[in-house]
Amino acid sequence: MQKELTYKHIWKVAYPLILGGMAQTFINVLDVAFLGRVDETALAASAIATMFFVVLFVPGLGFSIGTQILIARYHGEGKHPQIGKVFNHTLYFIQILALGLFIMGKYWVREILEPMVQSEVILEEAIKYLNYRSWGFFLGFAATVFRAFYAGIADTKVISYATILMAITNYVFNDILIFGKLGMPAMGIEGAAIASIITEVVAVLFYVVFTGMRHNKYSSFRLLPFPKLDIEEYVKVMRISTPIMLQYLVSLAVWFVFFLIIERMGQTELAISNVIRSIYMILMIPLMGFGSATNTLVSNLIGQGKHHLVMQLIGRTVVLSFIASLAFVCLNLIVPSFGLSVFTDQKPIIEAAIPILYVVSGSILVFAVALILVSGVSGTGNTLMTFVLECITLGIYLGATYLMAIEWKASLTWVWACEFVYFASMGLGAYLYLRFGNWRNFQLK
Repeated sequence: MQKELTYKHIWKVAYPLILGGMAQTFINVLDVAFLGRVDETALAASAIATMFFVVLFVPGLGFSIGTQILIARYHGEGKHPQIGKVFNHTLYFIQILALGLFIMGKYWVREILEPMVQSEVILEEAIKYLNYRSWGFFLGFAATVFRAFYAGIADTKVISYATILMAITNYVFNDILIFGKLGMPAMGIEGAAIASIITEVVAVLFYVVFTGMRHNKYSSFRLLPFPKLDIEEYVKVMRISTPIMLQYLVSLAVWFVFFLIIERMGQTELAISNVIRSIYMILMIPLMGFGSATNTLVSNLIGQGKHHLVMQLIGRTVVLSFIASLAFVCLNLIVPSFGLSVFTDQKPIIEAAIPILYVVSGSILVFAVALILVSGVSGTGNTLMTFVLECITLGIYLGATYLMAIEWKASLTWVWACEFVYFASMGLGAYLYLRFGNWRNFQLK
């Protein structure tokens, strides 16, 4: 087992997950990169629209992460048929969830956003995007279940293959549909939404075909036999997944509120923040990969009964996560305009965003440590504790943001500095639980 704690082994599990983490992030970020060359209104509206979509998307993402934790535990225990059972039941549930969120995102979006968004122009552009983008829940959720399976069994290279295919597809169709090439009309923000849906169709088809081609290798898992519903299996998956779903939902909802607060500062401030958000999401990609690897490896270790190795694993993953972040941070500090120019060609926005980029670069180093600690807590199976830590941290973060932006009328740079408060609080809470909590005796039921 010692080899499973080496930096090489951790990296072997993590790097395909890092590429896989680009999937949904890349879609949202690439939308911004193209819309940043349309106009400031489209750039600002995409901030609200994509954040709203991501908020609705995270319950499915959280459910799939709970599935990943269970699959990793069963894999560590050698219970292969249970893995297929979890996978199949998750596919059932997640499509029902997708239907509910589709209805909300397509038919109730005006009622939800109208009281929150001050600018009528931004509201209308955001609704245009979401009218198309909401179809992505069905296929996007299915793709997350496949990623949960491959991550849970630590066979993660297929995730990297799918991500590369998605990146190429999304880039090509964004270029064609947003600007109107190859005889297509220029669709602007609506074209970005359609390109994202096409990308998710391609991803799911790839996963289905790839899994079918490797049927002999995966036959012991009994995937996709479409069994009868097992209520006990749902209860088990829901017990692990529900706190993660709520954690992600609350976390992204608070970040959505963060952008609504910035929208009240002005359209230009919102456009600048959308560019910063896109760079932020890129900086988070390697960290999310290491976080997902931590979930899998911690759960697998506990499944083997090797609780005493968990903290050593977390410590080594923290080192890799920090080094990976430091490389990106140095690039931002040396040539800050390089990354910003990818998302917009408007010089005033680039110049105004540089000080904020410095702040974000510093906060991401804190996040590099905090996320691994939190992922370690989730990997123990005590996802309710992760949810409690997240709620406490977000309360502190939202309070600090409100004071900076609304009460004290601070600059946009100081508003973004609240990220330090969030990450430091989250990391400290997770460390205290891992150091002093009773996670070693926690049982999945």
